Amino acid sequence: LSLGNHFTNPEHSGFAIVDVSTPASATVTDTWRNLEDSGGGGIVNVEGNYAYLGAMRHGLIIFDIGDKSDIKFVSQFIPDINYPTPNPNPDLYNARGMEVKDGIVYLCYDAGGIRIINTTDKQNPRETGRFSNPLLNGKPRAYNNLVLDDTLLYVAVDYCGVEVLSIADTANIKLVGWWNPMGCVTGNWFAASVHANEIEFSKACKKLFVSTGKSDMYVLDVSNPAAPDSCNMYGGVDNQLGTWGVSIEDNRIYLSYIIAIIPFQSNWTGVKILTYTPCTAGVDDDARKTTAPYPQPASSTLTIEVGSVSESSVYMTAVNMYGVSFSLPFMVSKNGVEIDISQLADGAYTIRVIAGDKLITEKFIKTAKR
Repeated sequence: LSLGNHFTNPEHSGFAIVDVSTPASATVTDTWRNLEDSGGGGIVNVEGNYAYLGAMRHGLIIFDIGDKSDIKFVSQFIPDINYPTPNPNPDLYNARGMEVKDGIVYLCYDAGGIRIINTTDKQNPRETGRFSNPLLNGKPRAYNNLVLDDTLLYVAVDYCGVEVLSIADTANIKLVGWWNPMGCVTGNWFAASVHANEIEFSKACKKLFVSTGKSDMYVLDVSNPAAPDSCNMYGGVDNQLGTWGVSIEDNRIYLSYIIAIIPFQSNWTGVKILTYTPCTAGVDDDARKTTAPYPQPASSTLTIEVGSVSESSVYMTAVNMYGVSFSLPFMVSKNGVEIDISQLADGAYTIRVIAGDKLITEKFIKTAKR
């Protein structure tokens, strides 16, 4: 169990080993704390007889836990904070989301992007790869959490959605897909309705379950990793409830909620348990009460019927064939949501609309007026 608050009144980073072999009388077998400096703890992961602590600004710390009642410090590795920003703010570089496989640590380093750390020599860990989306230069970065799928990493990047990275060559990590519903390259962190925090993966279903802050949860179809696309959602943007954590087991989804003010407002903390049908999760067509966008093709205005919604509950983006997102002006009328697409270049797009508790994903063609 990772220990240490990172935000208000930061605590010493650390972790505890808890024996739950008898759940009714769980016991702590040992704890470790970094007493030299505070900074909080982000995550702890275990492989074999070693524990790997993402100790936020204190980087990666490795422990020998062969004896569960006697945690032994082995080594510490603090990644270089001078990447990708030449004048970094050290408070923004934090070791948090992590996967470990065969002694290789895949680490989210917050504003420092993704780091691949080889720990096969536990006394001398070394970084063998790094990545930060070059399109985010000059923009806030928050690489929060990740999951590993063979040679792919699915990475939650806060208001920049989810990146799909190829790590076939860890020295040359490549961006192969990007779900960027808020258009973060030109968007605003605080105004975004999506803040991808934690992420879970169903390999059998090729689905990602992403806790998305004030929009609760999105489900992404990654059967084509180059074109990740939302296929379901739970929650609502204006319900004053925000998520941080997500886990899945069998046919249940566990969402953990936090109280927060920045970057989204949430006034409740607790856990919601949802059920779903594995490999068939999708939006109920009857519940959507929408029609395909019209006219097709369209030159200046596109209309989607979404039922009765308020303008304040509607959010939308258009995504072109290259995965670039565009925010679009719109108005709600008796005919539905009328979207101004006049400034888009001609081509094929996917329109993504959140309207109250509905998620609509549709295709359309933009063409010049003849």
